[in-house]
Amino acid sequence: MTDRTILIVEDEDMARSLMAMLVRKAGFAVLAVRSGAECLEAAASLAPTAVLMDIRLGEECGLELCRRLRRMPALAEVPVVFVTAYTSAEVMRRLGGLRRVGLISKPFMPATFMQRLGQCLSEIRMGGGIAAPPAHRLPSASA
Repeated sequence: MTDRTILIVEDEDMARSLMAMLVRKAGFAVLAVRSGAECLEAAASLAPTAVLMDIRLGEECGLELCRRLRRMPALAEVPVVFVTAYTSAEVMRRLGGLRRVGLISKPFMPATFMQRLGQCLSEIRMGGGIAAPPAHRLPSASA
């Protein structure tokens, strides 16, 4: 894989295929998997540029999967962007406890998906914290 590889972790076939198509069209190499176990195996050998994942992966929790990735030295700083319909206050609170994460809400518009992904990755690189749409932003520590 290239140094511009996105790992997609999504258990729903249609969503996984759509994200993979959009990311490839933008010039990235893609590895798309459907489970946490496949993600951990692929990430260990791949060292992706970023990871896109759902919060709910069947019976698995994407938040816990992110924590497991963070414990792998080669992946501790890799940006993780959650693509999910789960944007409740509780989920946002839990996301705020993770480093270098972003959020794209489902359903998303294919026409703007890559723009939103680019915004998330830029915000993660600049601040290292959550990169959520304005309506979902967490209060800052200084607020």
